[in-house]
Amino acid sequence: MRRWCARKSSSVCRMSAEKNRVDEETAESRSRIVDLQYQTGLLCKPVSTA
Repeated sequence: MRRWCARKSSSVCRMSAEKNRVDEETAESRSRIVDLQYQTGLLCKPVSTA
């Protein structure tokens, strides 16, 4: 990434780094949401009374 940044302005590099950071946080958040949805699904399963 340094080579690419060396050819671009520092503001573009900062913006790209920030976007990458936000994208990573978003991916982690989505993964956490999926985990929580799965856990919620397990908790909400109807109990068999047979």
